[in-house]
Amino acid sequence: MVASAGDALVDAQLGWLIVGACAIVLTYVAGAAGQQGAVALSLPRRRLLLAQFAGVSANAVLPAGIGSAVVTHGFLRRCGVSRAGAVGAVALNGFAGAAFYVLVLVALAVTAPDRLPVHRPALGPMWIAMGVAVALAVAGGLGWAWASGRGRAVVRGAGQQLAAMREVLADRRRMALLCGGAAAAPLLHAMTLGAVLHAIGRPLPVVDVLVAYFAASAVAALVPSPGSVGGLDLMLGVTLAGVGADAQTAMAAVLGYRLLASWLPLLPSALALAHLRAGGHLRARAGGLSDRVRVA
Repeated sequence: MVASAGDALVDAQLGWLIVGACAIVLTYVAGAAGQQGAVALSLPRRRLLLAQFAGVSANAVLPAGIGSAVVTHGFLRRCGVSRAGAVGAVALNGFAGAAFYVLVLVALAVTAPDRLPVHRPALGPMWIAMGVAVALAVAGGLGWAWASGRGRAVVRGAGQQLAAMREVLADRRRMALLCGGAAAAPLLHAMTLGAVLHAIGRPLPVVDVLVAYFAASAVAALVPSPGSVGGLDLMLGVTLAGVGADAQTAMAAVLGYRLLASWLPLLPSALALAHLRAGGHLRARAGGLSDRVRVA
């Protein structure tokens, strides 16, 4: 199966692969725009874009997107953003991206419910008991956190994030950058997947490509592996098969998407990360998360 998928990629149309590669390049621009919208300070554009690109190699060694967050945090600290402000900006950008994923999945569930690979379980005593047990566990954890003082810190942090969000909503330019970047990045990744399918001569409808990518990404987010290796690959194959692609097409599409989105940019991204470190653009003034970039 892998050999057949590899042969399909060798015979793929180069023009469509170039389209997919261009879409991946634009994801870094979208990420830079979203991160600029999350901070009030005007950031140096070239280095901001380079930091987004450098996050690819950092994500390859740290799970759940932590690598990119560490690189961005260190870059923001070097640009003069406070430690709390840098953490808040990275969190706000991530929250905007997650909110867009939820909106797209809800929209797909409303407009194309038969395409989503979701089965609604029947409500019974077992599910009710599990729900009660989860609610009690969450309530107990919140009570313990509040009694130990950690809950107050969480509440203060949430208040700071809400204040930062209100500032963004009050500034139309920042709101456009944040929301536009958060929306453009996953759509461009879905476009890359669609371009790979066109390149191998097995195109799918736009709705099916969106369903396959967003559903796979949502489930893969529950598997905190470096670069989403394993989780995203498996779920993309499953969701592509769920929207009608045969096994060979799904395998070739996953390999082609990984080639453009993860494997080819890996070495240039590592060089970009080394350049930022050598130039002192990732060193925080008072230590912090950016120190972990040296470990990566």
